[in-house]
Amino acid sequence: MRHWRDCSIGCCAVMSLMLSGCEIQPVIPAVASPEDTRTTPYRPTTVGGQILLAEGLLQDPDGDISAAIALYQEAVTQSEDAVIAARATALARQYGSPEETELALQRWLDRAPNSLQAHEASLVVAIESNHYDRAIDHLTFLLSASADYKIQWISGLISRSDDPSQSIWLSRLAALASSHANTSLAMVVTELTQNRGDDGTQWLDNWLDRHQAYDALILYRARLELPDRPAAISVLERLTPAQQSIDVRAQLARWVGLEGQDQRALSLLTEVVAEDPKRERDRLTLALLLMQMGDNVTAEGHLKALLASPDLRSTAYYHLGDLARLSGDQARAIDRFLRVDQGELVVDARQHLAQLAVATGNPDQAIRWFQEARLLFPYLAPPLYVAEARFLSGRENPDAVIVRLSEAIGQHPDNPDLRYSRALAYAELNQIEAAEADLRAILKIEPESVDALNALGYTLADQTDRYDEAFRLIEKALAGAPESPAILDSMGWVLVKLGRIADALPFFEKAWEAVQDHEIAAHYGEALWRLGRQSEAWEIWNQGFASQPESAIITATIERLTNP
Repeated sequence: MRHWRDCSIGCCAVMSLMLSGCEIQPVIPAVASPEDTRTTPYRPTTVGGQILLAEGLLQDPDGDISAAIALYQEAVTQSEDAVIAARATALARQYGSPEETELALQRWLDRAPNSLQAHEASLVVAIESNHYDRAIDHLTFLLSASADYKIQWISGLISRSDDPSQSIWLSRLAALASSHANTSLAMVVTELTQNRGDDGTQWLDNWLDRHQAYDALILYRARLELPDRPAAISVLERLTPAQQSIDVRAQLARWVGLEGQDQRALSLLTEVVAEDPKRERDRLTLALLLMQMGDNVTAEGHLKALLASPDLRSTAYYHLGDLARLSGDQARAIDRFLRVDQGELVVDARQHLAQLAVATGNPDQAIRWFQEARLLFPYLAPPLYVAEARFLSGRENPDAVIVRLSEAIGQHPDNPDLRYSRALAYAELNQIEAAEADLRAILKIEPESVDALNALGYTLADQTDRYDEAFRLIEKALAGAPESPAILDSMGWVLVKLGRIADALPFFEKAWEAVQDHEIAAHYGEALWRLGRQSEAWEIWNQGFASQPESAIITATIERLTNP
């Protein structure tokens, strides 16, 4: 690799020489005698000439890199310019030997003993070669030069060392961290401790007992408790004096809100936004919380304030459209949803627009809005096709679904979401061979796709007698996503088909505990019914009807079992 050839350091070096008046000696042709027809390569003696010749070799695809390094090393011996020394070090590091690199680094440090860049480069080489004392010396200099120096980048270097070396590095860094209140270094030691399987949180808590806790480190310490949010909240409350940090209060607001403490989250976020109106993402979180709590008027005010934000304008229009839709102002909702022009929210906005088109008696407009969106946002064409297909399916137009998705697949043949959607549409039409073809096309591209494995397995279990094959597919899907309610339900259903109803029950129970879905209710109730537990089956079916009052699958199941 020769990507250093156009390095800006080299350009800086050359410019530095030109500005300082370095004179390049002219090349004087040698006069060859009849007895000596050899030519002597030109070897410049000035710093400027050496650098220009070295850069010429570096620019030449067939240039002699070793000669270029040697020229730079020679130039460094004649010049006190640290920029030249830095360029020489970069070349030695990229192309030279370890000895050349060490020599170049020493010369750079000689010329710029207080350069952070020189000490950083030396630190990298010292870590890679396990020169512990030298590394600690350079790191100590960096910490002394800048009290809040960010040192997280050394974690990756040290993690590539062997286990014995990592133990030594951890011991040396922990000792250094004990005498420095540098939060970045404390994070490095914590991370390395955790990576070795020890309790990094305990080490960090001990460190925090002796040093001042800064906001970044408090948040870092709290996040170590995740996904246990109550424990993370407890850390923030323990380490942070009341009302101290706006960043900590903002994070605390999010976590307590997710824990259902809406009023406390509201109070914290209101304070944060009032204290710093430029915290736009906190304002958005506040607006969404207000919507959740039913205060749509105040929420709308915050969302309108975000319309001036280039990053959040589109998101604000989306939620403003949702507010207008909920209030029954369909014209305003349409106007706002049409203004959503960034990211995945474009797809959601067009889905809302499709429903509004139906509500206003103009369903054909929904199709035009989907087509318009694909022209305006071609990078979102596949999910927009899927959204349109879902809309058409809800309109009970399965043939149109197949047509639209086939059109999409013609343009995006390798998109798994499009094929998955068409496979489900084929399955609803009982076109099992076509559904299987699409799902197997996905598995050819993504052999471990749990969605495709599950869909194919369920389709075969539900609409064919290929139960053993279906079981193997669903078993593989479940191994990849053991907590998925949909796959748990599929496993229960294929076990019912195999006559292993008692074995199926735990899968249905776990799926139902996660999601009270009407399809799960149909299958779970059938398993209970076949085990002679009819009253429990009726209880599950009634709960399923509560979530989907007109569930066709529950109705069909009841009719089949009660009218054999």
